[in-house]
Amino acid sequence: MIITGLLLASLLVDGEFAAIGADTPGCAVAASRNGRTVVERAYGRADLNLNVPLTADSIFYIASDSKQFTAASVALLVDAGKLQLGDSVVKWIPELPATVYAPVTIRDLIHHTSGVRDYWGLFDIESRSKTEPFTQHDFLRLMARQRSLNFKPGSRFEYSNSGYALLALIVERASGQPLAAFAAERIFRPLGMTQTSFGADHRAVLAGLATGYGFDDGMYEIVPATVEPLGDGGVRTTVGDLVLWLQNLAQNRLGDDPRHVGTMLLEPGRLNNGDTVGYAFGLAIGKRDGYLMYDHTGSY
Repeated sequence: MIITGLLLASLLVDGEFAAIGADTPGCAVAASRNGRTVVERAYGRADLNLNVPLTADSIFYIASDSKQFTAASVALLVDAGKLQLGDSVVKWIPELPATVYAPVTIRDLIHHTSGVRDYWGLFDIESRSKTEPFTQHDFLRLMARQRSLNFKPGSRFEYSNSGYALLALIVERASGQPLAAFAAERIFRPLGMTQTSFGADHRAVLAGLATGYGFDDGMYEIVPATVEPLGDGGVRTTVGDLVLWLQNLAQNRLGDDPRHVGTMLLEPGRLNNGDTVGYAFGLAIGKRDGYLMYDHTGSY
């Protein structure tokens, strides 16, 4: 019965991804049920120049899917009493002008209710290319130059990558470790996610890393990840490791009080008027076919 079920699942997934050619940029997919991996497949190429096929062990840069790991790091620090969700951002990042950022709390950053301007939008105002190198120093200087927020914190939801890049800095200052080291020690290693890491240096060589591509004017083009601030992005991982993370979300094993941490990770945010927003700790909340669904997308 189990073998039949696994075969059926594989056939269904193969059908969904049949349009991906052997000579095009591809994707990897995995699924688990009741703690057991039922599908782990890969399609297409990891590198077109070298004609390297994707495998289930290929490492992907997952962009904004990284946010859930930044948020989990914050949850672990809250659980340990190192910071509070109601802390003002300027408590931890005094380089930001208090006249602008004092009303913004860590909770606002987590749930995208902060009003902090998204640095990607500021790129457009500054006519900065999204492939131009952009460092942590560049980011903090850009945020410190802002003279207002987009709206009063807690009054509405507006997705902001800047909020999560600020959270990465807060994690570093509250824990005494860079986000990459903290997440490795407190999340990735305990869960056995051996192929997962935050990586700040886009120039570093990582064996097994798939190349990111765009499609323009009828041809594929390499799109390098040159933005270095972590938190809103930065994670490189495999589908197998992500299955381990999803299993942890179902029954959290992290922190001094795993039940407390697990509740935080999946609890939706609230506006000042009490309305909930469809976003928890780095996870969007919705419904599909009548089922509650937690998901996120990542693009660069």
